[in-house]
Amino acid sequence: MKYIILNLLLATYINSQTFPINWTEVSEIQTSTQIRNYNTNLGSCSCDLTQNHCDINCCCDKDCNPEQIQKLFTNCEKIFETSSSTTKDYCGFLFNRENFIEKKNLGFCLVKNNNPSEGNYFQYSSTDPKLNFIYDQVKFDQEIIYFKNLFRNKLNDFFNFGYISKVVTKSQQDLNYKFGDIIKIKFINFLDTIGWLNFPKGLNDFQCNDNNPAKFLMDESSSCKRFVVEPALSCQQGSSLSFDYYLNGFNVLKTPSDENPTLAVVSDTKLLPINWNNVTNICQNLILNVDYYVFFNITDGSISSVNASFIQGELRLDQSTNVNQKFTITFLEEGSSIPKIVRSGNPGYLVGAPILFGTLVTQKNLTAIEKVHPNSKKTLSLPKEIFNSATSRLECGEPENIDSRTTIGFGEDINSGCSLYYSLNDLKNNCDNIRAKIFSIQMGSLTEITHFGIFGNSSGMDVTSWVNIINNFDKYLNTPTLLNNTNGICPQVLSNLEIQVIHSNFGDELNPQKGILGMKVISNPGNLKISCSNPAECSNLDENKLFSFRIKSSLEFLFADRSNLVKKETKKLNI
Repeated sequence: MKYIILNLLLATYINSQTFPINWTEVSEIQTSTQIRNYNTNLGSCSCDLTQNHCDINCCCDKDCNPEQIQKLFTNCEKIFETSSSTTKDYCGFLFNRENFIEKKNLGFCLVKNNNPSEGNYFQYSSTDPKLNFIYDQVKFDQEIIYFKNLFRNKLNDFFNFGYISKVVTKSQQDLNYKFGDIIKIKFINFLDTIGWLNFPKGLNDFQCNDNNPAKFLMDESSSCKRFVVEPALSCQQGSSLSFDYYLNGFNVLKTPSDENPTLAVVSDTKLLPINWNNVTNICQNLILNVDYYVFFNITDGSISSVNASFIQGELRLDQSTNVNQKFTITFLEEGSSIPKIVRSGNPGYLVGAPILFGTLVTQKNLTAIEKVHPNSKKTLSLPKEIFNSATSRLECGEPENIDSRTTIGFGEDINSGCSLYYSLNDLKNNCDNIRAKIFSIQMGSLTEITHFGIFGNSSGMDVTSWVNIINNFDKYLNTPTLLNNTNGICPQVLSNLEIQVIHSNFGDELNPQKGILGMKVISNPGNLKISCSNPAECSNLDENKLFSFRIKSSLEFLFADRSNLVKKETKKLNI
């Protein structure tokens, strides 16, 4: 596939394959006598998911200053209370920590607890209205007021309930964007119609749905498919495969209340127009990736600029086919020079978040982990099949190209594989090179990384939060192979790779944090041998004819229940 990478902003954030090591911090940690205890409440601030940056609406994030809280916060994610809380009337937040990365700022109230197992039951009382069920909205609103007054000090008034309806006049509307506000746009050629900035997402069948608004300060990423019925019609300007669909015809409103100051989405590199080749059925310069970068002003909560980065490529399009596209939107504070380092959880992993990997390094008598950037080619990935326009075939991508591989997300089982093409002559005379190439495709960066992070916020400066990856590479590499391949069999090829991840829950049982206990990589070698469909094919075989060979790889997450373990003080892990 031919890629054209355009307008890559913030390149310094991702050019480095690893994060730097602070050896002073390493020394302080390794000389500390503090013992790690995994059986206490670990998730004291689970909403703090970016290092050195303020996570909007995360009131326990120490990186947030009062100005940010006042200007941008619409709600607060409450610090989780442990199971020791016995309050009957209480309120809590839906963290969605079990299954989703994206957190919803929704609140719920348990106004009455009628659980019979706790000795509670309903009894009508005319003398105490607080014991009655809620019959109507007015009474419910009164109960909410009673609840907030009763627990105002306990909850520090963190919760902002939206149950009580009120009429909002024009003068009351916010003059600035706040967290979660829909980013408004003004269409240029449709009588100044106001809409929202689209951020495509996949439906249940993974087909792209453009009817999703981008929301202020909510970083997102998605992958979806564009279903192409008529390739020639889809491969033209104005379609969802063309750059102008995401760039032209609208301006972004700087503030939600003023429709006049607008900003154009800009790309400072000239983009190549989409083009359909009737002879080869190849769509040239179609859009594969769209990355929006929205810069905002912390002082007035306005949008100062919007930039877009595109990846264009070419694909052979047949009737009734799918085109995969990826989208991201990132919000950056204007003038910010500190790179945003996103955690995969704090501390427990979020489902779908990248698993942390690194390499053990030493300096004098100190050891640390050189942590791999999740978006770099050094992170763990599995081979996948991509379209090669040069050969017009689906085959294995190059191991050094992270875009041609399947990246690993926590809790997501993967069965992957791809095809390679060799002739009988290749198997006879080029077996060593074939074996080395397949090993490289299967392994990717696995030969370079040595450890994984137990939690989503594991620090490279603390080796006790990392565990080494178990593998049998040496056994595979040191296995003697046959030197004589004249029979057309290429032996000891890494045709199957298995990765097993053992994970469990840590911490308070009402606030479980997902962590990884172990990881094992299993190399299963096999032989490449040409199979004929019938005897006549083998007797008159063209030794230069190409045959397809399939290699497979898989990753499986296995849960280990720690609930029956005796809760003891946990010692530091040995690396």
